[in-house]
Amino acid sequence: ATHHNINGDDTWLDLMLTSTPTSVPTHGQYPAPGFSHHDLIFLSYTIKPPKPQPRVLSMRSFGRMNKENLCKDASKVDWDQLISSPSVDEKVHIFNEVVLGLYNTHAPIRKIKLKRPPAPWMTE
Repeated sequence: ATHHNINGDDTWLDLMLTSTPTSVPTHGQYPAPGFSHHDLIFLSYTIKPPKPQPRVLSMRSFGRMNKENLCKDASKVDWDQLISSPSVDEKVHIFNEVVLGLYNTHAPIRKIKLKRPPAPWMTE
């Protein structure tokens, strides 16, 4: 019995049901006469956490980049268009195009698949 009345009529009022009893390694009940007419019932249920979905990241590998070749190509860039441009916004746009072109040549974007979530104890 899990529910105890004062007059002695005990009932099975508190229930735990499962459709997979093989996933329940431990269960039981503890009396709690000091503060409740109900016994404390417990159940331990075995579950497997869902596998994380792989994430695909786009990244550049600057560590593998040949810096000498990057410097050679950067020295060959014609900066006249940037210098002669009257607008600051246009100068920024031209500069970004040149730098991204160099990066795309020497450190192309590649996709990597992360199969595990990042370690929770590792922070940036």
